[in-house]
Amino acid sequence: MTDIKRRLAEHAAEIVDGARRASYGTPEDNFAKIANFWTAYFANTGRDVIVTAGDVSPMMRLMKEARLCETPDHYDSHLDLVGYTLTGAEVNGVKE
Repeated sequence: MTDIKRRLAEHAAEIVDGARRASYGTPEDNFAKIANFWTAYFANTGRDVIVTAGDVSPMMRLMKEARLCETPDHYDSHLDLVGYTLTGAEVNGVKE
């Protein structure tokens, strides 16, 4: 693994297991809140869309991908992609 890949993976794991969890709680709880807000948004705009906690990670990764179209060398966007992948795996109960 190259240095940048290793650093991104380690840095993302540190953030999602440390600062983000301390600030926002578990990904399961936080993503459920986000999903509820997004579902309410759609309902209030006349659209019948149900968003789940499991939807949050891929949707946030798509946002980061869109940003990377403008700045493909932006470290934080790549870091966030890894972080959303890690938390998405946790929320969706991914097993090895």
